[in-house]
Amino acid sequence: MKLRKILYAASFCLLIFSALTLDRLFSSSGSSAQVLQVNNPTGAQKTNAASDWQQKVDGRVLSALAAGQTEFLIYLKQRADLSGARDLATKEEKGRYVYERLTAAAQATQPNVLRKLAQLGARHQSFWVSNTIWAKGDVTVIQAVASLPEVAAIYPNGKGALKLPPQTNVASSTKASDGSSTANLSAADPNPEPGLVKTNADDAWALGFEGQGVVVAGADTGVRWTHAALKNQYRGWNGSTASHDYNWHDAIHLPNWPAEPLNPCNPGGVLGAGQPSPEPCDDDELLGGGHGSHTVGSMAGDDGGANRIGMAPQAKWMGCRNMSNGVGAMTTYLECMEFFIAPTKVDGTSPDPSKAPHVINNSWGCVEGCPPEPNPLRDSLKASRAAGIVYVASAGNDGTPGPAPGCNTIYHPLARYPEAFTVGATTHTTDVIADYSSRGPAAADPENPTAPLYIKPNISAPGSAIRSALRGSDSEYGSLSGTSMAGPHVAGLVALVISANPALAGNVDRIEEIIEQTAAKKTTTEGCGGDTSTQVPNNTYGWGRIDALAAVQLALEGVDTSLVNYALTTLGSVPSA
Repeated sequence: MKLRKILYAASFCLLIFSALTLDRLFSSSGSSAQVLQVNNPTGAQKTNAASDWQQKVDGRVLSALAAGQTEFLIYLKQRADLSGARDLATKEEKGRYVYERLTAAAQATQPNVLRKLAQLGARHQSFWVSNTIWAKGDVTVIQAVASLPEVAAIYPNGKGALKLPPQTNVASSTKASDGSSTANLSAADPNPEPGLVKTNADDAWALGFEGQGVVVAGADTGVRWTHAALKNQYRGWNGSTASHDYNWHDAIHLPNWPAEPLNPCNPGGVLGAGQPSPEPCDDDELLGGGHGSHTVGSMAGDDGGANRIGMAPQAKWMGCRNMSNGVGAMTTYLECMEFFIAPTKVDGTSPDPSKAPHVINNSWGCVEGCPPEPNPLRDSLKASRAAGIVYVASAGNDGTPGPAPGCNTIYHPLARYPEAFTVGATTHTTDVIADYSSRGPAAADPENPTAPLYIKPNISAPGSAIRSALRGSDSEYGSLSGTSMAGPHVAGLVALVISANPALAGNVDRIEEIIEQTAAKKTTTEGCGGDTSTQVPNNTYGWGRIDALAAVQLALEGVDTSLVNYALTTLGSVPSA
């Protein structure tokens, strides 16, 4: 899937910085970068100067002002041009380039808005990942910032929540490891989870590829990092001590929230109630008792014994909590997306894009009050792809059983965006699409209004009755169903593909093409979006159900496997590109 370059008319000039300053801020290796701008994204026509500011404000924000103060997002006109990233050779180069361009754009255009907010005493938080500022204030604050020429729009702070389909047989277990270690992890569990077997992950392992040298990430309800199947794969654990810098971020800030002694993410005490947790935690009590831990387990989980639950059991993981008990907001989503492009220390300092993950699983959606396009979420998704990060997004659980399968139900960000690698759910026992799995086609792309509706999902994977880690204890496991469970299988497969061919790291388009081209082709008579009974891809399965062995074999084409095998057997991992 190739990104489309966005062209906007540059009809506004910067008022503060000279052309010489801009050339310095937006240049790399002596070349000046193009600056893109968004003008009047709401589509409203201006009438007169007195009402110009109101034309920029989303009607939902104006309505919320009836209650006094409200939260809102200030979306600035200027976009950093990241097109040069595609010409860079390595993932690290792409990540550094994207980070420098994004931060330069924010530094050039946000100061005037930030000063105005400070003068008015309004709470605010700046995001460079999309050149957006969150703030809270009344109509005076909104009028003041909306009147600034560098501001394109004022949006509501959209909310998101997870919704799993009805669960059956959600019994938890504590099948424990015997505690022994083994050099041959693929032989540790002779009976891997059936969803892994269905995707032929065990056959990919038999070739020696288990995610070595690859970092996967989860943006979710958090992670119980001490879980037996997760601890040794945590990038912050070296076998004896833990360092959470660059490996964990908590985007939940609830300063007025009361302490919850039994909540590992908000116990109160010396940390203070409602403050971000300095170490990985999972507070999900509503979505199966550990939604975030479960998804990370399906990517990389393995206790070295009888619980090999992850697609890429030798990959390392990192995490960011963007939801509290399954509920998030635009600000929490943006904060995690920003962290993953340039991970920081736990205190938020010293960002380092070289520590970014290769792939991120996103089993969530923005479902209420989300901004129209162009908007910060899609901007951040595009920036992440430009930085060489694969973004896996669950399709959603809005499909319906029976003859009406729920076509056109992939309508929540991130899943509905062309830049997301969107995943539908199959049932591993029958290898057919799950009733609850959302179907396409997705809504027409506002950036390409003349094009027809586009096919979604991109791919499918097992998502029903998937057994993985839960948050209750370090040895608790349970089975959950949903496209939330399918997405991590695909993210884990990305890790297998890169471990087989490290040169693919950062090449998002090619990685996705490999997974699509090697999928087990699945047809359907559901007819969503006018699909024929022989059409592949289609709006039910996308390109089909993932096949890990076939994907790894295609990734290996043209690779000197003797060097890869040497790295695996002698070095213990394949150096990442």
